[in-house]
This record gives sequence, C-alpha cells and structure tokens, in this order.
Amino acid sequence: MEGGWPGTLAEARVLVLQKLGPELAKRGLASPPHENITKASRAAYAAARRAWLSAASPED
Repeated sequence: MEGGWPGTLAEARVLVLQKLGPELAKRGLASPPHENITKASRAAYAAARRAWLSAASPED
C-alpha cells in the first residue's frame, strides 16, 4: 500500500452504524445517543488508520 490514509470519519460512522444497528435491534435495544455513535466512529477510524499505517509502505 502506498499513499495517504484513504478513510474518512463519515465512512467509519457508516460502518459503525451497519454493525451496531442490527446487533442492537436483535437484542431489542434502542439506538445509542448521537454522541456515543460519534465516539465509536472516532475510535473505529483511529483503529483502522493505525492498522493501515502499520501495513503501509513508506513513500520512496
């Protein structure tokens, strides 16, 4: 992999909602407050970025 980090916080939010929504519904739980979704999205984004950077090749 080369180049800059390709992800966005908006993409992380979509992924969090795609995973979290069905799991909460399956358990009969309500959707979490907006601020919790934002925190989870930021955490997912940061983890994905760290993983991507650890696998990325340095630019020549």
